[in-house]
Amino acid sequence: SLPEGRAAFRDWPRWIGVLPYEAFRKLERPAWSAPEDRTPPYLTTPRWFRYPAVAQIDHTEGRVMVAGEARASALLAAALRGPDAAIHPAKLQVSAAHPAAKHLTRVREAIELIRAGDLYQVNLARRLDVHLQEGTPLDIFAAMSLTAGGAYSSAIELGADLHVLSTSPELLLDARANGAGGRFTTLTTEPIKGTRPRGEDQQSDQAH
Repeated sequence: SLPEGRAAFRDWPRWIGVLPYEAFRKLERPAWSAPEDRTPPYLTTPRWFRYPAVAQIDHTEGRVMVAGEARASALLAAALRGPDAAIHPAKLQVSAAHPAAKHLTRVREAIELIRAGDLYQVNLARRLDVHLQEGTPLDIFAAMSLTAGGAYSSAIELGADLHVLSTSPELLLDARANGAGGRFTTLTTEPIKGTRPRGEDQQSDQAH
């Protein structure tokens, strides 16, 4: 069903975008880090889009609500009432930007920096180059959602040849505003990396 959703529309996001890690590389890159020798990423600056209409899916109640500008809402509701889009298997070609041996060297260097007290946490990832040979970005997102779905998933089209696909379970920051003036009243963060329960004392901490 597609009930009217305008009453609660003020709580729905219409600005949706991407904040890539590389957007702040110049501000956060430490002096001791090695020069970057990888191919530049496709996205290095924030990108934002404002949508004239959005849909909210309530999987518990089995409802879909549409809200936004009148014409855009009508078009979106009509599209959602139509037949489901066909999803086909995607064929990908995956290659690593750096060989495995070089990545392992970076891991060992990070461990030594932690032991020396120069580093306490590092998000050391290995970049993979993925080339789409058959299918569409939406086909890839559907497969990702089935195998490793996350609470904060997204499939954003930034251009004809640029998409962002994510199935993250991690919440960085959720900001809720009240009805008076739109000021933020509640901030929630649920990080995953680097979080462990504390023990009763130092000995139990070290044991874990």
